[in-house]
Amino acid sequence: MNKRFLNYIWIIVISLLFDLVFINLAFGEGKGLARTEHYSVPARLNQGLSSMPFTREVTNYLKLVQSGEDGQFLYGQYLQNEKEKGSLWEDEFQKTSGRKSTEKAMLLSLLLPGAGELYAGNKTHSRIFLGIEGSIWGSFFAFRTYGSWKKRDYKGFAALHAGVSLSGKNDDFFEDITYYGNRDEYNQFARLYNGDQAIIYPEDDFWNWEWDSQDSKGHYRELRNQSKSAYRRALYMVGLAALNRVVSVLDAVRSVKKFNRMLGSEFSSADQTGLKLSLDANLFGKNPHFSFSLSKSF
Repeated sequence: MNKRFLNYIWIIVISLLFDLVFINLAFGEGKGLARTEHYSVPARLNQGLSSMPFTREVTNYLKLVQSGEDGQFLYGQYLQNEKEKGSLWEDEFQKTSGRKSTEKAMLLSLLLPGAGELYAGNKTHSRIFLGIEGSIWGSFFAFRTYGSWKKRDYKGFAALHAGVSLSGKNDDFFEDITYYGNRDEYNQFARLYNGDQAIIYPEDDFWNWEWDSQDSKGHYRELRNQSKSAYRRALYMVGLAALNRVVSVLDAVRSVKKFNRMLGSEFSSADQTGLKLSLDANLFGKNPHFSFSLSKSF
């Protein structure tokens, strides 16, 4: 088997392993974009004011009460008042009402497929889209690398079997030598087909080529087609990356709506008055029953 082809396979394998490692690092410890950390009061006081993610007003207030004997008690009162006003804690990825934003989810998924799902709390779909995205770009670079290898191969083959001088030649030249045995043959057909508009190669050694056999010319064409096919597949990967973003955006919107519906159902069962309604009904089972209870927390 061709050694270059084996190297191409190894690039794809390594890129897939990299995707798996990236996903494990991103999700192994349960970290997410919308995660916030909460600490007990003593732990925060021990860490110092500089590490507290509080508002400036809270920090200034703690500086005043930290040295007092009743500092923790005063802080607890202040914290309770601020929580009642709803002005102390605010997730930077989330509205103060707790609902997720579809616009933010769409933007995140547009930038990186799976990020919008992670923001909406759908980690399973986030892993899927991130894995697909990593595989797409891993394949893109693998195809580009393989195409570059084959490009060097067919140019070197042309220099060896057709006497081509490689410097100063563009892709059109290497396209022309694919179909014509030598420079004079090309110039003859170019004048026949295009007349005065024909592109003619000068009759000097710099532009000259002469294939040593038809088999060599056929092998050159095969190498060139392999290179072109690899570059074309790399371009397909770019299209798949765009498609992956579109699908991720739609899925992120769906995930956000699902999250908001679940949040709304929680608010409907336990509102700010402390009332909670419980309903238990089974009208078609072996023991039909219907009951409900209303409770209030103090």
